[in-house]
Amino acid sequence: MYGVFVGVTMHRKTLFLMIGSVVGVIVIATIAVVVIALTQKHSHQPTSVPTTPTQPKPGTALSAAKTPSYGACSFVTTAQIQTAFGANAAQVSDGTSSGVVATNHQNAETCTYLLSTTQSSSGTLAVTVYGVNSDNPNEDVLDASWAEVSGTKNVSYYKTTTSGKTTNYIFRILNGPTVIQVTLSTPTSDTTFDYGIAMQALQSLEENGDYTDATASIGD
Repeated sequence: MYGVFVGVTMHRKTLFLMIGSVVGVIVIATIAVVVIALTQKHSHQPTSVPTTPTQPKPGTALSAAKTPSYGACSFVTTAQIQTAFGANAAQVSDGTSSGVVATNHQNAETCTYLLSTTQSSSGTLAVTVYGVNSDNPNEDVLDASWAEVSGTKNVSYYKTTTSGKTTNYIFRILNGPTVIQVTLSTPTSDTTFDYGIAMQALQSLEENGDYTDATASIGD
């Protein structure tokens, strides 16, 4: 009788050990599956790519603190503007300085003069001064829409554009590392100026302009 009891007890112990082993294997397997799943989930998560700061778009206005002092309003006088445009400019206001992002993404100073013709009082003349982009020379490459102007004191280019109801006559002057862009803007309906008349007036400003402040600020 004692032998039977001992046999049953040993059988139960063996059974418990077997059950414990099976449970242990299941627990270990479960843990392994969870670890693998977590590892795979982590490996498939997209890695974060650092973002590159976007540059301000050309034409974006600058605050007074970020506006460079390049002497844009000292490039030409109102008297010189009046002389260059002659009877085509009935009235020219004093210039007002402001800051803007140039076409090559450099900070620029612009001096804007209000200009009235016999047909319209909403014309403007803007003198924009900025430096070449030494970090990215491609920003300063002119496309085929620009025509080189001969007989100028500095290398100069000229073109016209139309934006909405405004026609822009643009004269770009390259003076070493300095770019000076003189833009006459008038309503498209105003026929006071055409391609040739505007170019002659702007070329006169290029010839008589004072480059001292701009070259001193940006460098020779």
